[in-house]
Amino acid sequence: MTKMIQLKPSANSVDEILNGWRAKHSNLSPKLTHFLSNFPDAGVYLKAFAYYLSDSIRIFDEPLFCICLTQAIRSYKASDEQGDELEIFYETLTYIASDLLHNIMIEDLYGAEWRIIDGNYFTDWFSLNSSRLKQQELGQIKIKPFYSEKQTVRCAQQMLKNKMGVSSIRKLLVSLRPTLFHFRT
Repeated sequence: MTKMIQLKPSANSVDEILNGWRAKHSNLSPKLTHFLSNFPDAGVYLKAFAYYLSDSIRIFDEPLFCICLTQAIRSYKASDEQGDELEIFYETLTYIASDLLHNIMIEDLYGAEWRIIDGNYFTDWFSLNSSRLKQQELGQIKIKPFYSEKQTVRCAQQMLKNKMGVSSIRKLLVSLRPTLFHFRT
């Protein structure tokens, strides 16, 4: 599992990450535009997710953020139930990252660790830390298996949603339109 996950230093901003995704997935870009026009506040949460992961975490050299967004847009596109689109989008977006990262730990030369469950933004831990970028160049950052009963996919997914503020938007949407949105808590 840890062999398929790689790190690649990147200085891309959140907007550059999103624009890169749009350029690479031009066939899905109109669906993202449609989604964001239907749910304008979702752009803030999507950017928070991009900042959390950055585009430095790669799965077979594809940014994990881009994989998550692609699948989330496809699930939004395929959703037939009016009102559940936002929930399905966020479930897909956060589940993929949680599933792939819940049982790994990334460790620097000095033993400082990053785990998805800890709630630290990977951008801050890795991409904005010149010491770790240098360590990565030298092959000194390690991706290791990490197993814990507390670090489950669901716990990691809930932490991601909390970092994105998804639970806040759900509460707001439910209070505004209780007949259109049926969110599970």
